[in-house]
Amino acid sequence: MKKIIISLSLLISCIALFGSFEFFPGNPANIADRNYTHITFPGLTYEFNINNTLLQLDDINMFQEGRLLTEGEKKKLTSGNLDLLGDFKTTILDFGNKNWNFSFEAISAFKLGVLDKTYSKIVFYGNEVNHPYSTEVGKGSEAFAYWKASFAYALPFDLNLGMISGVFPAETDNVVLSTLRDMPISVGANLNINYSFEYGGLIESSQEFGSLPEQNYYDINALYVYTDEKSTGSMNPSLGFGFKAKILDGFFHFDIDDIFLQLTYRNLAGGEFVKVGVDSLLYLQEGHEIFEIENSENDSLRLDKHTVKIKPSISIGAEYAILNNLDVMMKYSSNELIQTDGFAIGASYLWDIVPFQAIFGFSENSYYRFQTGLKFSKFEWATGLTFYHGFFRYAEGIGLNSSIDFRF
Repeated sequence: MKKIIISLSLLISCIALFGSFEFFPGNPANIADRNYTHITFPGLTYEFNINNTLLQLDDINMFQEGRLLTEGEKKKLTSGNLDLLGDFKTTILDFGNKNWNFSFEAISAFKLGVLDKTYSKIVFYGNEVNHPYSTEVGKGSEAFAYWKASFAYALPFDLNLGMISGVFPAETDNVVLSTLRDMPISVGANLNINYSFEYGGLIESSQEFGSLPEQNYYDINALYVYTDEKSTGSMNPSLGFGFKAKILDGFFHFDIDDIFLQLTYRNLAGGEFVKVGVDSLLYLQEGHEIFEIENSENDSLRLDKHTVKIKPSISIGAEYAILNNLDVMMKYSSNELIQTDGFAIGASYLWDIVPFQAIFGFSENSYYRFQTGLKFSKFEWATGLTFYHGFFRYAEGIGLNSSIDFRF
C-alpha cells in the first residue's frame, strides 16, 4: 500500500505542469513591469495538499493484518490526537496583459478531527474505574469550498519615497538615505468576488462516559450541518494589495489579500444525534443490556445561516540575487487556507532553460517544497512536490502543484 501511494504521487507529479516560480506569487505588484500577455492552461493548474498530525506514510505498515503492535508504536498512537488537514485549489481561467490580470479559481479546505488520544489509550491500556472521561471528538471539523474571481491591477510606473514631501532631503551625501529615497516601488491591488457553494461541518460534539462505583454511564451528543440541493451560497467581495521595492540586487515584498472575506451558507441541512445510557452494575453480566434514557436521531433539521470568517492572508519577505541565476528568499506568511504558511527560506537556480527551486518552511507544519520544469520566453512549465515533516516514507503529508503558462 505504501509503495502504491508513493509511486502514484511521483507519477502525478511527473505529468503535472506548474507555471510560476515566483517566491511571492500572490503579490499583485509583480505584474507592474510585465511586458507581455499571458494565459494559464486551464485544467492543469492546481495545488493539492493533505497532511495529518500524528502518522507518517511508513506507519501504514503497523496496520497489517495479524501484526502485533510494539510498545513504541502504541506510544506513538497515544501521543496525540489524529487530525486530517488539507487544501485544494484549481485555476479555471487565468489571463492578463501587461499590468492587469484576471483569474477564476475553485478553492477548498478541510480540517477533520478523526481520533482523540483518550480512546487510543483505552484500547491499548484499558479504562480507569472511578474516573469520568470527557471528550469532544470532531468538534469544529469542517470542509468548505468557494469560487474566487479576482481582478488585479498594478501601476505601470514606479513610485519612490522621495515623492513624499518632507520625508527625505532633495540632496544628500548619505548613501543609505539616498538609496531609500530613490528606490523604485511597484504597487498593485486586486478586487475579489467570492461565491460560497459547498459546506459540511460538525458544529457540536461531546462524549462523556465512565465506570463509577455507583454506575456505568455514557452521554453522546452531535450536531452536524451540510449543503444539499435546497442550500444556497452567497457572494462576498474581498480586497488585496501589495508592493515590491527594489533594493540593490533584490526586492522587498509585502502583500495582503482576502480582506473582508467571509463565506456565508444558507438553508443548510442538518442532523442531531443524542444517546444517553446508565447502568447500576459496575461489571455487566452476560446478556445484560444497558438502560438507555435517551436514544434519538433527527436528520431533518435546517440551519438558516452559517458563516465561515477567514482572516486576511499576509506575506512579507525579501528575495535577493547573490550569484548569476541564483536567487535566495526569506519570508513569513499567514494563510488559514493553506498548509504552507509560517517562516520559510528558499533558493531558486536557473540552469540554462531548467529552473530548480527548493523551499523549507517551519511553523506548526514544517515542509519541504521542490519544483523544476522548463522555462522559455514564451512558455513556462514546472512540476512540484511538497513533503510535510519529513521525506517520502517519513512524511506525514504530501502536496502536488501543477500549471502551464503561455506568453505572447
